[in-house]
Amino acid sequence: MNTKTILAKNLKAFMQSRGYNIAKLSRETKIARSTIHSVLNKKTQRIDIENLESICATLEIPVYFLFQNYEI
Repeated sequence: MNTKTILAKNLKAFMQSRGYNIAKLSRETKIARSTIHSVLNKKTQRIDIENLESICATLEIPVYFLFQNYEI
């Protein structure tokens, strides 16, 4: 499994487990919905570390959780 796939799968799982959708995460992190959508659909080439940190702080998880190959 490649990094984009792992990131998308984990982000989606953590968002769902904490009751977040794209709009809510966008509002709370001030990250464009299109950016979050691109990550979830594996269409982004890169994501800023500041955005990752903001997402993870909002979801209350360490950044590395998004890159581990979990069976969630």
